[in-house]
Amino acid sequence: MKVAVVIASIMTVMLGCKSTPEVPLKNSCSMNGAGNGTCSFSNEASVEQAKCVSLSVISYTTLKHTDAVSVCSGSVPAMSSKSVKFIMPDIGPLCTDDDRPWMEVCALVFTEVMKQVVDDFMGAVE
Repeated sequence: MKVAVVIASIMTVMLGCKSTPEVPLKNSCSMNGAGNGTCSFSNEASVEQAKCVSLSVISYTTLKHTDAVSVCSGSVPAMSSKSVKFIMPDIGPLCTDDDRPWMEVCALVFTEVMKQVVDDFMGAVE
């Protein structure tokens, strides 16, 4: 009898767990030579999510870089997407080359911001 109770308890706990694993918010960012860009955030999870990325531009030739700019998605509802525009200032002097387009001289790099920072940002917005 005790074994049946234990098995029933385990099954109840298993049924109470989420059947769909959490899917992280996906992002992609692009920018033109004037420093105007867009980050797209895609949420394929069953819950609302938010994410922030830190962007900077780095020169392939000098390895100098711009100051970082943070771009946050805000709340992205489940199974939807959202785009956020940004401006990266002062890339002209860093990425100008008369012989090559800016994307052959520089790269847009981004890193994910820690979840706690995103949670704090979302709490301040609400």
